[in-house]
Amino acid sequence: MRSFCLHARRLVIALHEEESAQDVIEYALLASLLALGAVIGINGVSSSINTAFTHVHSKLHSHIGKHLGWYK
Repeated sequence: MRSFCLHARRLVIALHEEESAQDVIEYALLASLLALGAVIGINGVSSSINTAFTHVHSKLHSHIGKHLGWYK
Protein backbone atom coordinates (compact mmCIF):
# COMPACT_ATOMS: atom_id res chain seq x y z
CA MET A 1 0.00 0.00 0.00
CA ARG A 2 2.84 2.35 0.86
CA SER A 3 4.48 1.82 -2.55
CA PHE A 4 1.19 2.63 -4.27
CA CYS A 5 0.90 5.89 -2.33
CA LEU A 6 4.49 6.82 -3.18
CA HIS A 7 3.93 6.01 -6.85
CA ALA A 8 0.71 8.05 -6.91
CA ARG A 9 2.47 10.97 -5.21
CA ARG A 10 5.34 10.89 -7.74
CA LEU A 11 2.83 10.77 -10.57
CA VAL A 12 0.90 13.78 -9.27
CA ILE A 13 4.13 15.75 -8.76
CA ALA A 14 5.33 14.88 -12.28
CA LEU A 15 2.00 15.88 -13.77
CA HIS A 16 2.00 19.13 -11.79
CA GLU A 17 5.39 20.13 -13.21
CA GLU A 18 4.24 19.92 -16.83
CA GLU A 19 1.97 22.68 -18.14
CA SER A 20 -0.01 20.38 -20.41
CA ALA A 21 -0.54 18.01 -17.52
CA GLN A 22 -1.92 20.90 -15.47
CA ASP A 23 -4.61 21.35 -18.08
CA VAL A 24 -5.47 17.67 -17.85
CA ILE A 25 -5.71 17.91 -14.06
CA GLU A 26 -7.93 20.98 -14.31
CA TYR A 27 -10.25 19.23 -16.78
CA ALA A 28 -10.36 16.14 -14.55
CA LEU A 29 -11.29 18.29 -11.56
CA LEU A 30 -13.96 20.07 -13.58
CA ALA A 31 -15.36 16.76 -14.81
CA SER A 32 -15.47 15.39 -11.27
CA LEU A 33 -17.30 18.48 -10.02
CA LEU A 34 -19.82 18.19 -12.85
CA ALA A 35 -20.33 14.50 -12.07
CA LEU A 36 -20.84 15.28 -8.40
CA GLY A 37 -23.38 17.97 -9.27
CA ALA A 38 -25.21 15.55 -11.56
CA VAL A 39 -25.41 12.91 -8.83
CA ILE A 40 -26.72 15.43 -6.30
CA GLY A 41 -29.25 16.75 -8.81
CA ILE A 42 -30.44 13.28 -9.78
CA ASN A 43 -30.98 12.37 -6.13
CA GLY A 44 -33.24 15.39 -5.68
CA VAL A 45 -35.17 14.75 -8.88
CA SER A 46 -35.59 11.03 -8.16
CA SER A 47 -37.33 11.85 -4.89
CA SER A 48 -39.82 14.10 -6.70
CA ILE A 49 -40.43 11.49 -9.40
CA ASN A 50 -41.00 8.80 -6.79
CA THR A 51 -43.55 11.02 -5.03
CA ALA A 52 -45.37 11.69 -8.31
CA PHE A 53 -45.57 7.99 -9.21
CA THR A 54 -46.77 7.11 -5.71
CA HIS A 55 -49.54 9.72 -6.02
CA VAL A 56 -50.59 8.43 -9.45
CA HIS A 57 -50.54 4.84 -8.17
CA SER A 58 -52.78 5.61 -5.22
CA LYS A 59 -55.26 7.54 -7.40
CA LEU A 60 -55.42 4.77 -10.00
CA HIS A 61 -55.71 2.07 -7.35
CA SER A 62 -58.61 3.80 -5.58
CA HIS A 63 -60.38 4.67 -8.86
CA ILE A 64 -60.10 1.17 -10.30
CA GLY A 65 -60.94 -0.39 -6.94
CA LYS A 66 -64.21 1.55 -6.73
CA HIS A 67 -65.24 0.42 -10.22
CA LEU A 68 -64.37 -3.23 -9.54
CA GLY A 69 -66.12 -3.26 -6.20
CA TRP A 70 -62.98 -3.61 -4.06
CA TYR A 71 -64.14 -0.75 -1.86
CA LYS A 72 -67.70 -0.34 -0.69
